[in-house]
Amino acid sequence: MRLSKVDCAWCVGGTLSVVLTTLFSHEGAVPFLSALTGVWYVLLAGQGRRIAFLPGAINIVLYAYLSWMNAYYGEFLLQTLYYFPMNIAGWFLWKRHLKADTGCIVKRRLPILWYGLLLIGLVGAVIAFGVFLQWMGGRRVWLDSVTTVVSIVAQALAVGRYAEQWILWIVVNAVSVILWFGAEESALVTSIMWGFYLCYALAMAIRWHRETA
Repeated sequence: MRLSKVDCAWCVGGTLSVVLTTLFSHEGAVPFLSALTGVWYVLLAGQGRRIAFLPGAINIVLYAYLSWMNAYYGEFLLQTLYYFPMNIAGWFLWKRHLKADTGCIVKRRLPILWYGLLLIGLVGAVIAFGVFLQWMGGRRVWLDSVTTVVSIVAQALAVGRYAEQWILWIVVNAVSVILWFGAEESALVTSIMWGFYLCYALAMAIRWHRETA
């Protein structure tokens, strides 16, 4: 399936934002490649394309390194212990639910009854994990806890092809912009990456909910 003009515009805009920010900030190859592969992952995932998990794997490794360097231990654990195996699982699970005519996945929605349970579970998990990160001696532990816990649920919904994932990604992306804007290393390029994720998640939340209505 060919990319629409809107998808092409997102692709060009996301790539250019990473390239220009890197040239301006001089932050190096690792944050540049992390941001670039991350942008490509979310663009392809938003379109429901299985190939998204390939740049996603590269992004996970590089982002984990940056998280460790900034003592964001929740983010590091999330990438290495959860995202990487879920990325592999997504590659195989999405293959089973591809549309024959477009090659994109069949999208679906959660039952409404799950919304309240998810909210209660997320709040409790954020508090518990924040305490754990304090014990580890991490930085900005409550922001780190929010991004880590909400990302775990959002990624599970993404692998399950649920439209509600994008609501959670909006939360993750907004908090991550704040988290990385105050980082000691690779702050600007990574913040721009999360800012792009936020804008794209807003658009995808609308698109996926329309397509699953």
